[in-house]
Amino acid sequence: MVMDLGEEDEINTTFKDLDLCFIRLSLTNQFKLRSAGKVPATYTRAYDVGDMVKTTGYGLFFNPKYLQPIESYGRIMVKQHLKLQDTDSHTTPVLVVTSASCWNGSSGGGLFKDEKLVGLICSNAQIKVHNPNTNDFHTEKLPKLCFILPVEVVLACFAVATQSYREFGLNLEVKNAWNLVDNHRTRFAAKL
Repeated sequence: MVMDLGEEDEINTTFKDLDLCFIRLSLTNQFKLRSAGKVPATYTRAYDVGDMVKTTGYGLFFNPKYLQPIESYGRIMVKQHLKLQDTDSHTTPVLVVTSASCWNGSSGGGLFKDEKLVGLICSNAQIKVHNPNTNDFHTEKLPKLCFILPVEVVLACFAVATQSYREFGLNLEVKNAWNLVDNHRTRFAAKL
């Protein structure tokens, strides 16, 4: 189902460091969604490294005549826990990496375990590749490593987005993780 957003639909982009936004649909679009028979996804917080999962998304080259998503199967490879907010006393899963593929345009698709949502697809992993001949770098995407925003983060941000009076101070380590800020130095040894 393809739906056009209008002036009555609201987009909340409070969480730019997480590449996350929420759309509050107008009553007209809510009715269209309900009449199409769409049901909300169920989610799970019971997932761990090694679990079998699948990504589901549409990819960059969307064909409106063929509305089937692209799926890929793999395993959860990383489940990074950090304090989500500076004031938290506990850690939360803030980043998941899976070997299930995703492609350009898959952002916003889902990672599922047993048909339950684990998180939202954000991007492929990227690496810096050094060219010793020109001494510069270029990036390469790794389609078999997919970064996922865990459902725990999505739910916490949704609570903030729907309750505008609540403060939300995203932890700097979480921002750095999602903005791919190096937490180590890369060194290259020169030939002697």
